[in-house]
Amino acid sequence: MPFEEALAIANAAMQTALGRSLSDIETLIFEGSWQGKTYPQIADEAGYSINYLTTDVGPKFWKALSQSVGEPVNKKNFKAALRRWGKGAREPGGEGERESSQ
Repeated sequence: MPFEEALAIANAAMQTALGRSLSDIETLIFEGSWQGKTYPQIADEAGYSINYLTTDVGPKFWKALSQSVGEPVNKKNFKAALRRWGKGAREPGGEGERESSQ
């Protein structure tokens, strides 16, 4: 799955579950994680402190994404979770369809 498609799925999941899209910093974490970067690499490239990403924004982002896709996700398994959520959202009776019809 291309990055742009994954980002669109993540935004759709967050919008469906939480009523919001990814913030700019969440998008940076998502993209860096997609590229296999570590928090220190993401922090260095984006100008944030490593501590801020690892103890504040990162955990909150993965928790929000977990709530959005309905399963625990982290930097290592989020791609597969997004594929599953995206597939379910497009199928009749899938997660996304059930949520949006309530």
